[in-house]
This record gives sequence, C-alpha cells and structure tokens, in this order.
Amino acid sequence: MMAVCDFIVLPSTDETQSGTLAQIMALNKPYITTAPLEGLTAQTLEKVIRLACDEKLRLDLGENLKQYLDDVVSWDVVCKLYNRAYDLAREAKRKSSPVVLNTEF
Repeated sequence: MMAVCDFIVLPSTDETQSGTLAQIMALNKPYITTAPLEGLTAQTLEKVIRLACDEKLRLDLGENLKQYLDDVVSWDVVCKLYNRAYDLAREAKRKSSPVVLNTEF
C-alpha cells in the first residue's frame, strides 16, 4: 500500500526502532513523523499540505533519501565499514596496540 503513496504520514511518538519507517525509507518515499507536542501539530499539518501540493518537493525528498540510503546505510557501505573494523582489529592485535577509531567511524 505504501508503494502507491506519494508520501507517508506516520503519526507516532517513537520511531527509533520502527520497521514501518525502514519500509518507507526503502521505498524512497518522503515521510513526516509526528511528535506528542501540541505546538508541532499545526507545523505537521502545514508540512502534509505542502507535500501533498508539491510534486517536485516529493520527488526531491525521495531522491535525497535514496542517495542517503545508497551512500550512508547501504549494505555495501556497512560491509566496507565492518571489513575496515576487522582490518584495524587484526592490525592492532598484530602490533599489540589498542584500536583507535575516529569519531565518524
């Protein structure tokens, strides 16, 4: 059902571990999540109306999401990071030194 939507509104108080949000992202759909704060209700409605009326914005947001998924959290990127971590661990063990990771690792 989500695949046929132009964008998704996901009313939820906690999306930190949501399989639904992951599915939305995998479909490259722009999305809006809500928060349980009264002041944000009007802002959320404004954003829903804006997305509903602006096809270019929906397409741009979908493309931005696709680029993020491809460049930051794709399996290819994650696998390279794991391989790098294993290489660093092997090297540290060989040299009997601690593994030092930069904060962006």
